[in-house]
Amino acid sequence: MKSVAILGGGISGLSAAYYLACLSPRTCITLFESSSRLGGWIQTTTTNGVKFELGPRTLRPEENAVQLLRQLHLQDQVVKISKSHPAAQNRFIWYKDRLCKLPHSLASIILNYKMPVLAGLASVFLEPFQPRSNLEDQSLHDFISRRFDPRIASNLVSAVIGGVYAGDTTKLSVRSTFPSLWNYEREHGSVIKGMLKATSKTIQGFEDTSIYSFKDGMQTLPDRLTETLRNISTVDIKTSTEVKHIARSFSGIDVNGKSFSHVISAFPCLSQARLVPCFPRLPTVSVHVINLYYSTENLVPVDGFGYLVPSSEPNPECLLGVIFDSAIFPGGTKLTIMMGGYHYDTVDRIPDDEQVTRRSLAVIKQQLGIKRQPDIINISYHKDCIPQYHVGYWKKMKETHGRILEEYDGRLSVIGNSVAGVGINDCIRGAKTMVENLAKGNRITGLESCF
Repeated sequence: MKSVAILGGGISGLSAAYYLACLSPRTCITLFESSSRLGGWIQTTTTNGVKFELGPRTLRPEENAVQLLRQLHLQDQVVKISKSHPAAQNRFIWYKDRLCKLPHSLASIILNYKMPVLAGLASVFLEPFQPRSNLEDQSLHDFISRRFDPRIASNLVSAVIGGVYAGDTTKLSVRSTFPSLWNYEREHGSVIKGMLKATSKTIQGFEDTSIYSFKDGMQTLPDRLTETLRNISTVDIKTSTEVKHIARSFSGIDVNGKSFSHVISAFPCLSQARLVPCFPRLPTVSVHVINLYYSTENLVPVDGFGYLVPSSEPNPECLLGVIFDSAIFPGGTKLTIMMGGYHYDTVDRIPDDEQVTRRSLAVIKQQLGIKRQPDIINISYHKDCIPQYHVGYWKKMKETHGRILEEYDGRLSVIGNSVAGVGINDCIRGAKTMVENLAKGNRITGLESCF
């Protein structure tokens, strides 16, 4: 490849540019980003000396991401949270007007199985005897209800999924959002049997790490990628540059009138659909992130990572969950409230900042008993930030894969949270896999893993 255009400067686009520069050093790379900053949904800000995460705040150890941070020499910036830390051990669900601690081990499940929030958990022992289904796809809610118990789907799984996808488990596809669960049933006839046979790879230096972040916040990762790329002569980063048009040309693909041998699109899904007509317009959700800071320490009544709210609970505030940031980074009491997601699908109007502030303080007062006013309130609204892999997503992607190959002659590839999974680890892994295949001369759309 003589030249490659990368569309989008979030973690997917930056990672793809880095991997491509390493594996194909003679390729001229141009990265286009419409905004003035790089990093996408990863953004760390500072207000009156207090750091806030507006997007993702931690990572779980995963081989590709850990390898990347080592290549970028970021080891000394990493803050590791051990598996024995309260933030790793203590995670809660708001259920029946109280915080309920989730079990973190088999022993804790056995000791606490009578807790109301864990109703139906005894179905774990019966699941291996449930018949295998021949369905092509199924919603997460229906899958968990069928294999286990509807109460587990409503009280536990809906809360956890709300914290990841901010989505509705009655619509999200188990095949696409949790392919491991889907494959366990298909290959082993049982989720439990599959889990028992599965092996997890230990990552050197992170054996006892549950989650990690960076001393100066998550922005550290895209900032170091950007700094590294700007020092590579074959890489040209164009910020504040909107991509208005891409089309097949005689020699490749035109982007804003300039021809490239190949294009890697890391745009959000709605931008993908606008620029690539054969790419489906996926449903998305929008999320309010509210950062609160109190100079007084230890205002939270429990020690842990935070809590999530299941679909079975009355939820007029549209609350997804609350994260106790000061459990990881001490100094005052710092909280992050997440509102919206699929809950906003049924409201007449998205709440404004004043309404969001009022709801946030009411939630903190009612559920955590914190009555005082915070010293700092920071509100950000992430519109269409998380694509939703609804039932049938895999089939749409399979059809789109064929059309992209045909219409763009194998010169267009797609990465990002539209196709690779919505987490940072997913995006880094997807970018690396994509570039490795392109460097080998393989025709790849990036949608292959979706079906």
